[in-house]
Amino acid sequence: MPRHLVLIGALALFGCSNRHFNTPQALDVPRVLAIQAEPPQPRLGTATTLQALVFIPAGDLGESASYSWRWCPLPTNSNNNYECPITEAEFGQLYASLGLGVAPSFDLGTGKTATLVNPFPAAVLMSLCQNPGILFPSTGPVSDLDGGTPSICAYAGLEGFPITIYLSIAPTSLGTLDAVYTVYLPTDDSVPGNQNPVLGGIQATWKGAPDAGTTAVETQPYDASPSEIDAGEATPDGGESLDGAAVSTPIDAAGVYVGPVKDSDGVLLDNAFTTTLPRQKEIQLHLQIPVASSEPFSPALADAIDQERNPKLLKDGTRSLAKRDTEALDAYWFTEAGEFGDGDPRSNIGGFLGFPDDIDSLFSRATDIKWTLPLSEDYKASTTRVIVVVRDRRGGVGWTFASASLEPTP
Repeated sequence: MPRHLVLIGALALFGCSNRHFNTPQALDVPRVLAIQAEPPQPRLGTATTLQALVFIPAGDLGESASYSWRWCPLPTNSNNNYECPITEAEFGQLYASLGLGVAPSFDLGTGKTATLVNPFPAAVLMSLCQNPGILFPSTGPVSDLDGGTPSICAYAGLEGFPITIYLSIAPTSLGTLDAVYTVYLPTDDSVPGNQNPVLGGIQATWKGAPDAGTTAVETQPYDASPSEIDAGEATPDGGESLDGAAVSTPIDAAGVYVGPVKDSDGVLLDNAFTTTLPRQKEIQLHLQIPVASSEPFSPALADAIDQERNPKLLKDGTRSLAKRDTEALDAYWFTEAGEFGDGDPRSNIGGFLGFPDDIDSLFSRATDIKWTLPLSEDYKASTTRVIVVVRDRRGGVGWTFASASLEPTP
């Protein structure tokens, strides 16, 4: 049975049969678009809920697929096809040798969501970051490019200790979908834990579009229950919203989005196909996302990041002019119809570089993207959906989505 592996952290697809190698934004076959851990950095004894953003076309075998979750207490890489470098028995012995008792199982169950409880004290993980030989002796299964002990924790270990989450979904029309995701467990209890990015809705504007006139406000209720997102109907008459939709947004007591948005910037798309968009016209999409979603680093982490990225600039202990104090955010856009940007394979990727890189205005329009819908003869369906996944490069993930109807011609 064919298997399609997704490295969620980079949204890279593997396998020679991958139909999305040159069109990563296309939603036309079963796909795992993202995995989210909430919270993204659980402390010792704290549970995190794992959920997947999954697109399944209508009528696909994946509509009744089964889920299987597991984890690995170490990072993985493409050199060994993302296989866990330690067996469950070996982990049990190592865990006991660290004085931690009985190790938890690698199996996380078969639900649409999974729960992982952090079994590691932060001090133990920092020790492993600083002494990786405990995990990888010279005769062990993993080594760096020079054959020595690998470095498994970035930025002096302050970013967190990387563990691996695996998700398998089967059956689908593509066989088994395999996804790999990294969670960064805390290594220092004094460092604030990372949070998932907060997102609002998606606005659209084009030549001749209605003028919003006032600040747009997202009025769709917030669904606080974590769940897998089934992208639902893919047929022309599909009028349903995404099933089980859970979107992380700032809300008021009435469940209404109250985050900042841009003034007079087109139409706020909903999930009921209310707005009709033109074909073959350049449409500007804007992702509603508050600046606060680019979280500030702790001083120690900011210094560690600067030290690794600009070691020559810091020999005298001075601050680098390029030092970044807040997170970079990457936005990945997906759609059932049309092309983003100029049609380049990576034109669906945008995002916020972090301060001071994008300091001029609210995200310096970094959360905008161009979208062109196809001719009716090339895409006969009368509706389409857009999904945006945002990542903060420390394991934080958020997503939002919208829908629209398409004009019948040209």
